[in-house]
Order: sequence, then C-alpha cells, then structure tokens
Amino acid sequence: MDEVVPIDSLYNDEHVPEELYALVQNNLVDQLTDRLDSLTHPIEYLTAVSWHGKEKLSLLMVAALNGYEDTVRILFAHCPPQCQIELKGRVAVSEGYFIGGMTALQCACYRAHFTLAKTLIDMGGADINNDNDDDIGYPLLIQASEHNRLDIVRFLIENGYSDINKTQSNDQDRCTALIWAAFKGYTTMIEYLLEKGADINYSCKSGEMLAPTPITCAVLRGNVAAVQLLCDADADTSVKFTDGATLLMAAAECNTSDGCCRTKIF
Repeated sequence: MDEVVPIDSLYNDEHVPEELYALVQNNLVDQLTDRLDSLTHPIEYLTAVSWHGKEKLSLLMVAALNGYEDTVRILFAHCPPQCQIELKGRVAVSEGYFIGGMTALQCACYRAHFTLAKTLIDMGGADINNDNDDDIGYPLLIQASEHNRLDIVRFLIENGYSDINKTQSNDQDRCTALIWAAFKGYTTMIEYLLEKGADINYSCKSGEMLAPTPITCAVLRGNVAAVQLLCDADADTSVKFTDGATLLMAAAECNTSDGCCRTKIF
C-alpha cells in the first residue's frame, strides 16, 4: 500500500509562508487560528524570518509592527514564545529607512504599540537589552534616549523594565541614557531623566572618551540649553575633560569656532 503523504508536506514551502503572512498582516485572527491548527508543523513557520519586499520579518514581528495583540497571543499559543521572541529581522522604521537586527519588541516600541510591547515582555519574556544593527551594544533604553524617543523611555522606566542608572551601553564607554540625552541636547529628555533619578554626575568608564559626564557632553557639543539645565540641576561644574580642559576652557574654545571645536567623544 502506498504511503499517504500529507498535503501540507507537498506545498509548504511554496504557499504556506505567504498565506500566513497575509493572515497576520490583515489581522484575520480566526482564519489564522484555523490555518495554524491545520498545519502538521506550525513551529516551522513561526520560527522563520522571511523577506517581504525590502523587509525581513518573522510572523511575530509583523504582528508587533501592527500592534495586533490578539494575533500575538495566537502565535504564542502555537509556538513557545522563547522560540519566536528574539528572532531578528530588517524593518522599515520610517519612510525609506531600514534597520537590521530588530526584534519584535523593538518593532512594537518603535511603532509606539506599548500595550503590545508589555505583552511581549511579560508574557513572551522579550529581552529589553537587545541591540540592533544601528545601535550595536545599546539596550533599548539607550537607543531610545539617543533617538529622542521619550515615549519609549517613559514606557521602560515607568513599568520598571529598565533601571535609569544601571542600564548602560554594552561597550567600553558604559554610557547611560542621560549621557546620550546631554550629548544630543534633548532638554525634555534630560528633564525627564533627572526627574526620575538619573545620576547627573555619572562618569563613563572609558578613558578614551573626551567628555565622560553629562555636562561635559553638553559643553562639548555646544548644547547651551542642555548645559544651563544641567547647571540648574546642580551638576558638578568642576569636572574636566579627559585631556585636562575645564568646562570654561572648552566653552571658550567653542565660542571662538563655528560650532563645537571637538567633534568626537565616541
């Protein structure tokens, strides 16, 4: 008697991935459930990262980008979250701007789907310390501070997911969120971080950094409003740059040049 071959095994590679992608993309939860239930090995598809146009995505990442809470729960029900949650792909975070190495949690946060992001962390065990190809070595809190995403910073801090001072870049510099906010001159971000207890006099760990503290970063970049804000919050103004220059010396040097005289700290 001839062996009976399941229909799925004949057409999986050709049809199923795009079919599941369409069901997730359109949030067709009932049809998605039925289709996954019909598959012999659904995990095979839920742990794959596939190209869709210029993006490379897992099904969980597609759901996260769109904020589909019910769809995420269906995907978790058909495949252990730990098998999906840290898959990485290439995502369009804005028009024509793609970032590689993005996880589902980053997809949800970058698109401001914070209810879903909470599910990914609490139910799926998503790692808030993952970096991506644009921010190598930077946990999500540091990424958000660098890119002035106060909404993401607030989500992480106010839900207790990130410690404002213990969360540091995973490189020799060990930068904090406040270091990046001061370097970029993001005054609203600085105000929020200080309000939540950020160490105003934290000093980065690498001796190769010219400006190791928040106020030296702000002075280095000529961010006058940020410097004033840090001074008003009682930042230590006696600190020096690693080459021995004082804040006053550096400020005077910047005032006699176009923009900032020292162009690199990292």
